[in-house]
This record gives sequence, C-alpha cells and structure tokens, in this order.
Amino acid sequence: LGVRSQKRCVLRMANVSYTYFEAIHLALANASISVSLSSRIAIPGDNGSGKSALLKLLTGELVPQWGKVETHPNLRIGVYQAAACLATRGDAQGENT
Repeated sequence: LGVRSQKRCVLRMANVSYTYFEAIHLALANASISVSLSSRIAIPGDNGSGKSALLKLLTGELVPQWGKVETHPNLRIGVYQAAACLATRGDAQGENT
C-alpha cells in the first residue's frame, strides 16, 4: 500500500563503512543516515570524499563491508547520471564529432 506518512523512514543506513578494493583508506567510515519522504538531501564535498560511494551504497549498487542499509519494501530509487546525459546530448548536437 505504500508509505502513509511523510515522516516514516523509507531508507536507513547505520554505521556503514566501505573501502574500494585495495584502497589505502576508507571511502566511507561509520556513516549513518535516515531518510523519510519529506527529506531533502544535498551531498556536497571535495573530490574523493565519498559522495559517489555513499549514493551507490544507498541505491544498492555497492554492498557495505560493515554496517547495514535498509529500505522500505515499496521504495523505488531512480538514478539520473548527469555526466552520461551531457555526453549523449553533446553527441546528438554534433559537438563531439
């Protein structure tokens, strides 16, 4: 039936740490977040600070080595990758020929 409350948690990450294969340091260390339907989220940060790793962990593209990511059974996540879209748009306009 979906989520009936804007305040109910639909996505939760608890004490998650992740490192890429053979990396020297953790891409994400002991991160936690709780997201409801009324949440508005921004993820600023320097290059290499773990933003992409965080998003990939939240969408299930990566599996945490430590901690847990839980989603509401009716949650559907859509991903829009701007870099891929820009490259496609540039090709269609003949800019990359």
